[in-house]
Amino acid sequence: MPNWCANTVTVYSNSKEENDKLVSLFEGETPFNSLIPTPEGSSGDMISFRTEHWGTKWEPEMESVYDDYAVYEASVLNFETAWAPPIGIYQKLTELGYKVYAAYIEPGMDFCGTYSSEEGDQYVEGYSAIVRDMPREEWPSVVQDVGETFPL
Repeated sequence: MPNWCANTVTVYSNSKEENDKLVSLFEGETPFNSLIPTPEGSSGDMISFRTEHWGTKWEPEMESVYDDYAVYEASVLNFETAWAPPIGIYQKLTELGYKVYAAYIEPGMDFCGTYSSEEGDQYVEGYSAIVRDMPREEWPSVVQDVGETFPL
């Protein structure tokens, strides 16, 4: 069983069509593999590839997808990933023309951070003592605080 890394991601789109594609992608079964396909091979090779190119070894455990395009021209994604944030996925979304702002926290390994299309990854160690004994369902609020503490 992995340590879970909570991710809150706001993705701005240039058009309603782009936003709809993003929402559809993350409501699907394999959003990460759809963005950066895993080559065929052994499971060890697959995990190595995903860790190197996605930043995590498995697809996300999706919690919510909020389509806020009508108001903010963005959507908000909340999900958990195994061991680490999917920085490679954030970078791929940026390459595709989306503007990405993410905050993540992994209390088990004692790190958190933010990612933005402009600034890249801003990694911080030692923050999770605050959340070590919190229930997992409260982590997204802490992730939001991380984004406010370490502004994007």
